[in-house]
Amino acid sequence: MKINNLIGISGSINSGKDLVGEMLCYISQADNPTFKGFDTEVVLECPYEIKKCADKLKEVLAIIIGCTRADLEDEEFKNKELGEEWWRYEIEDIIDGLVTIDKVEYDTLPKDWQEGFKTVKLTPRMMLQLLGTQGGRMVVHPNIWVNSLFADWKQVGSPLIVRAKGLEPQYPKWIITDVRFPENEGVAVTQRNGLLIGIKRHFALKQPKYAELVDENNPYNIPPGLEHLNPKLYASLTHESELSMGDHSWCDVVIDNNGTIEELFNQVLKAVK
Repeated sequence: MKINNLIGISGSINSGKDLVGEMLCYISQADNPTFKGFDTEVVLECPYEIKKCADKLKEVLAIIIGCTRADLEDEEFKNKELGEEWWRYEIEDIIDGLVTIDKVEYDTLPKDWQEGFKTVKLTPRMMLQLLGTQGGRMVVHPNIWVNSLFADWKQVGSPLIVRAKGLEPQYPKWIITDVRFPENEGVAVTQRNGLLIGIKRHFALKQPKYAELVDENNPYNIPPGLEHLNPKLYASLTHESELSMGDHSWCDVVIDNNGTIEELFNQVLKAVK
């Protein structure tokens, strides 16, 4: 089945982005794709490369903290606290604003001064968010990760031969499973005639442990009560890289992933058709 050369998938944590990417790989190869076929067949050679806007960010972080690239695809690893050497200590100062110090400096403070500091125990996920947004997008360049990703989006074959033969330029087949920022990552996909798929999922399905906090009238919203029960998770879910996606109205099609895997598959199939 012929589908777009470039597809971007956007969704918050635990919304099903990677699963949709796998479904698209299968759909692109099948003459008559069905959920039964996806459920039983092994996809041996997907014509698409699965890409992430955060690919090179993760490669950088893997070097910094001494883990593997595969580690940073593991949800349990990403949420695990790093060693004490990565802890930092923060305090709001009237004159200087937020002051951050490391453990060595913190240990030299008098005990009564230490009580005013908040201990932040970094996780790989927090490092990705901080390095990617505050360290990269806000300091180096707003499009740092988009530019680094599409630096590899090169025309297949010789442009001279393509022009001489009057052929249409061909580009790689990519499925990008972590499009988060509409104003640059989304635009980058659209400018290359790609398809943008947004995925929405009820908070209770993404975070079943905290389902009782959900307001039934706003099932997609992050419940305010989470901030007190799990401040670290709340901070992660309300980071700019999560909130920037909004309601996905900027996507070409929006899928509600609140049912079975088969229902999700049928929505994905309908979207690409």
